[in-house]
Amino acid sequence: MESFNVEWLRCPVTGQGMRMGTEEELNSLLARQSDGKLVDLSGSDVTGKIDAIFVSEDGARAYPVLDGIPILLPGSGIPV
Repeated sequence: MESFNVEWLRCPVTGQGMRMGTEEELNSLLARQSDGKLVDLSGSDVTGKIDAIFVSEDGARAYPVLDGIPILLPGSGIPV
């Protein structure tokens, strides 16, 4: 996936800055998704192809890029 300039992105829950997730972080979430154990902050299973993730500054939440579309809504955050 291409690199994004994320300087202007903010976590919709905390207002913290965000960064692109590492390959290791992404693979960890993909493994949880494969096991059926990937749930977002709203309590919903995360489905769809996760291309990349944005991670909050504190590393507590990841926001998925699903099918090329960043999902940056408060309930769409995934506890890391």
